[in-house]
Amino acid sequence: MSAELTYLFDDWLAITRRLRELIRRDVPQSWMWGASHLNETIQQMCHALTDVWYLDGQDGRATRRHIGVAKVGPITMELLQRNNALRTEFHQALLKVKREQPDLWLDTSLRLARRARAVQGELADEGLVRLHLKQFSRTLPLLERRPDKISFTWYQSGRSIKRLTRDQVLQKLEDYGTDKPHIDLQYRKVASLPDSEPFAQVQQQAPLIRANVRYPEGDREAFNAALPIFIPLEEGGGYSFPEIVPPPDRPPTTRTRARRSDQKLEDEPFVPSLRVYRYR
Repeated sequence: MSAELTYLFDDWLAITRRLRELIRRDVPQSWMWGASHLNETIQQMCHALTDVWYLDGQDGRATRRHIGVAKVGPITMELLQRNNALRTEFHQALLKVKREQPDLWLDTSLRLARRARAVQGELADEGLVRLHLKQFSRTLPLLERRPDKISFTWYQSGRSIKRLTRDQVLQKLEDYGTDKPHIDLQYRKVASLPDSEPFAQVQQQAPLIRANVRYPEGDREAFNAALPIFIPLEEGGGYSFPEIVPPPDRPPTTRTRARRSDQKLEDEPFVPSLRVYRYR
């Protein structure tokens, strides 16, 4: 099973190396958020293809954004499609490994990093330690048609909510250490409630970048865009680069989605150390 991951990863490395060569040589028009000239744009776009590793001290829940747009020819687009397929296939195989052989993953991840160093020397100084699974499993947005406008906006999606039982909350507090006075106080508050009391643990979601795409025919689509968007190069010329509207420099400080009218949680956390709330 580990060998399957290695084969898939080697295929991805080979395709990614070829893609970087093609983008450096044959991308007639491109744009990257924050790039000031063409060479920087191409450099950032190539980096986006291989930015799949943890950095020192990085929060495993955080991922890095690479916002951009490029026109590419049919060969490049075909390789991009294969790149996406390999990322998805690798991720599915990895989930199976972690489910059936959880102790195998760390060794496999370190071995893949060593293979990346050997195959792509330019990555040797980027501090490769282990694969960042959330970043690797992201696929590149590939458009089948050429749009006339792409607008990027921040999207504050709010929060994720995980339902917990009273015993689960108590166990989490015990793991924190009830010898600490503030943890002990929260533990006793929860323990005083009935066994059937439900709780909700709330995780604030990081703001996302959304791409709003408009086509010449007037139809539109929108999707999350953490990686560069690739659009097909026209046959025979005559097509201009789409109008690009960059996102604001910083995300909004408030939610961009309206608060649900059926809000069921109390306004203040009942267990602040765990971001745990009671239901109303």
